[in-house]
Amino acid sequence: MLLLTFAISIFTFLSAFAYADDGINTLDYSTAIYDKLVELGDLNQVAYCIQELDRDAFKTGEFSCAIDYCSQHQNIDVLKIFVAPGNESGSGYILVDNTDKRILVVFRGSQTIFDWIADLTFIATPYTPLTTDGQSNYTCTDCYCHHGFYETLKQFSDEVFPFVKELKEGNYSDYQVVTTGHSLGGALTTLAGIEFLLMGYDPLVISLAGPKAANDKLAEYINNIFDTDSVISDIVAGKDVISGAYLRAVHSGDVVPLLPPTSYFWHAGAEFFIDKFALPFPKSVVYFRGDYDYETITQSELTSYIKVHNVLFIYDHISYFVSMAKCIVADVFTLF
Repeated sequence: MLLLTFAISIFTFLSAFAYADDGINTLDYSTAIYDKLVELGDLNQVAYCIQELDRDAFKTGEFSCAIDYCSQHQNIDVLKIFVAPGNESGSGYILVDNTDKRILVVFRGSQTIFDWIADLTFIATPYTPLTTDGQSNYTCTDCYCHHGFYETLKQFSDEVFPFVKELKEGNYSDYQVVTTGHSLGGALTTLAGIEFLLMGYDPLVISLAGPKAANDKLAEYINNIFDTDSVISDIVAGKDVISGAYLRAVHSGDVVPLLPPTSYFWHAGAEFFIDKFALPFPKSVVYFRGDYDYETITQSELTSYIKVHNVLFIYDHISYFVSMAKCIVADVFTLF
């Protein structure tokens, strides 16, 4: 009973900060899109184990999260694992799915204390594309992004983007680019998605539990280049989305999508909302809400909320179609 009371209070708290720009709140969307969200949840779960895995371990069965995915997807190959040097934040991996012809770039979420330092660095910095192709195709006035997220992605820029470009210019020219991430990884995949689109790859970008990474001008720019209005119309019409779209998923009790606690940062893209406390999350509890954003939460409100609901906040943040907890050191969440 106490657990249920806490869960209800979490939902009530978040509802006070939520508002929909277009009033969409529907379960009537393509099952194929829901299946993508679930699949990418699996891939994000694997990413949290990245520092404990070598490339072969994705298929040896050392971790059940890898077994579950690979047992259903036999024709995949992990081509690259990237781990930040020294004490820097972030890591991830790149795989190819030879059945559905996809190149998938997966960014791991917050796991180490250095990741949380990146998360909590609320300074804004002018957004400049990290790739040469991106710089030549980019025009956006007064566009700023979250400094910590930008610097984290920057440390991988010479490793990730040229590698994907090599794949696209080689044996995988007809493969779709998909990028995804959870938590910090959701913010990184937002910025990486801009890069891939400016590189001409028409990517599918899916962020799970991602915090706000852009100011209002950059958020507007993201929506324009991904044509979010048309994507929303297609989803409402029951169509599948396979490329050229930026989608986000959030969980009802997760406060991370409200961060940073300032009105300066904004969300972009089209949102799916998980309206259930505990796993599993069938399609019947995952609502499509279109162009959705949030009122500003203050730092004091955030601190008070985390102190009261610390354990449930952790659960809500790591529950996105699967639990992300397999390799997470839970103590890092006490940093709030």
